[in-house]
Amino acid sequence: MSNDTDMLRHEMKERINATNAPAQPGMEAEHKRYTNLYDLAPVGYLNLAANGAILLVNLAAAALVGCTRAELRALPKTVCFKNGLS
Repeated sequence: MSNDTDMLRHEMKERINATNAPAQPGMEAEHKRYTNLYDLAPVGYLNLAANGAILLVNLAAAALVGCTRAELRALPKTVCFKNGLS
């Protein structure tokens, strides 16, 4: 594995560990399952705010552009969307 992939996996594990577990029994497993499906998907996913700001980025999206998820979230929306959102 490359150092970038290792770093992204480490970042993902930190994010999962930092997330507060839901209070209801059984919800923790579902939350973890969803997080793994999102983060480990073979295609890049971004969750955007109404103003175009990047809220969430999965590992494939970060690897595709060659930066960390934190770096992507910090980008101004004009960098990602030349003409803005329609």
